Amino acid sequence: MLRIDRHTISRGLAVVIFCLVLAYARTMAPIRRAAAKDSPVRMAAPSAAAPDFATGQAILAASTQSSESSDQAAESNQNPQPAPSADRISSDLASAVESAVQQETYQCSQVLGGAFGKFPFQSVCPNGVLVGFRIGLGKFMDNDIIQYLQPIYRTPAGEKFGKAFGIETDDYIQVKAPPGCAVSGVSIRGGGGLDALSVSFMKIDGAQLNPRIAYVSTRIGGPGGSDTHLGNDGTPVIGICGRSDTDGKWLGLGLVFLERTPAADPDHAK
Repeated sequence: MLRIDRHTISRGLAVVIFCLVLAYARTMAPIRRAAAKDSPVRMAAPSAAAPDFATGQAILAASTQSSESSDQAAESNQNPQPAPSADRISSDLASAVESAVQQETYQCSQVLGGAFGKFPFQSVCPNGVLVGFRIGLGKFMDNDIIQYLQPIYRTPAGEKFGKAFGIETDDYIQVKAPPGCAVSGVSIRGGGGLDALSVSFMKIDGAQLNPRIAYVSTRIGGPGGSDTHLGNDGTPVIGICGRSDTDGKWLGLGLVFLERTPAADPDHAK
């Protein structure tokens, strides 16, 4: 009669459990990678230098043209439209923006990146707030850089695109605030051009933004440069400013705030 002591059984069970854990890890790895690809927004950890970020998710989706013909792709690039949205801003916030634009009491921040650019640009929404960007990526050597920027605004009538800057690219990434939120700031990596960008969002609260309900997108672009921050003190953003070179390849970016704020200065931004 075969005898098996307890130690042998324990070792056997340990081997079986190890094999099951290993098999589970190998099965779940591609699922986690797919989930990370589909939901690439990360939650920033609370710190003294950042808002108290709450759990939430912004929208970040790559828009490819693989299913379109070249003629359709060209037409969609020239006349893009935001995805339908029922989200609108209040009349109070729209009135505050209209007043700031008419009286020119808004503030443009310092432009970050775009050292090769010589021509300034500006886009301000007359009755809305910035809620995202349509972004086109190009290449500098082997690194991704941002070569196309188009602001997305939310107004009392819904969402609309602002004027685009840069050069057309084949594929686009759209990053947009969750419902009820708007752009509160950006983190920019740039030198001669615009290397990378991540966007922060906060909940709209009256004519201001609420820093206690905030989100941040993943970084879009390449590894060049170091992070410099603008905004994130709760002041709404109503446009963008920047600079580019003659052909639009090299971009720099700044934000236009509803009112004067120390957060327009990178040294004071959160």
